[in-house]
Amino acid sequence: MDILYNTNFNYAPVTIESVNFEWIEDHPIIRKEGFPYLLYLKTFSGSGKVKINGKNLILSEGRSILISPLVPYTYEAISTEVWKTDFFSISGDFVPSIPSILEYNNYLFIAEDHAFDANRMIRHWYHMLLDNDKIVNYLQLSVDVLSFFIQLKTRLDRTADTNLYIYKKYVKSTLDFIQKNYQNTLVISQLASLVNVSPQYLSRLYKVYFGISPQQYLINYRITQAKNKLIQYPDLSITEIALETGFKTSSHFIEKFRALTGYTPKKYRDFHYSGEKHTPKNE
Repeated sequence: MDILYNTNFNYAPVTIESVNFEWIEDHPIIRKEGFPYLLYLKTFSGSGKVKINGKNLILSEGRSILISPLVPYTYEAISTEVWKTDFFSISGDFVPSIPSILEYNNYLFIAEDHAFDANRMIRHWYHMLLDNDKIVNYLQLSVDVLSFFIQLKTRLDRTADTNLYIYKKYVKSTLDFIQKNYQNTLVISQLASLVNVSPQYLSRLYKVYFGISPQQYLINYRITQAKNKLIQYPDLSITEIALETGFKTSSHFIEKFRALTGYTPKKYRDFHYSGEKHTPKNE
């Protein structure tokens, strides 16, 4: 199927400039100066990668992205399966208001479908514009597009409420437990059982909220506490600080400390008390 382009030049608050569904993305799209219209792009099947604002976003099946006009980006297929997308682009007086309504800058990555039937709407618009024997009510089409964004806003708000509930119930409880018990031996299964979820689910939640695993969060927190102790308690040995912050051996503590800071604990303490400024390096 060919992409349909706007042939209507009458005023409407929102105008569909281009639309298609199950479009085969068989070559990279490179827009160094962006696109003149707001673009909504959703994966129907397969997967692709969008590079925007220095980030690589994976559009697997059901995921979508909204990109503001004139924002540079590229995208291309990355799956062995053919990457098919549903998309539309729009212009009009309403477009500049969309980022503030949906609370985003430059782009909005929608990682879940939100039970939102964008595919059906896009197909409906395509066939409306394709039917040459039918007089298209462009004002009504504009209202339909506005309705699309209102529904998307509602779904996103509900998801935000759900995410806050999940964070408070599962994530925050384990964070509080870590902060109170970081000196002791802690494992992911212990944290997961605390909130009655599987270790795999808890790991996914930490990845979503912090971009790291629960175990790495624990290590980071222990290192933060160790840095404070290195400065506040100069008489404590490296081994004593290691044991007080939950590390079983000083060698393991030194390894993790150096990986995160670029210094050994001793160098970190020496730099502080000498008043010198140093750039972390491998020693």
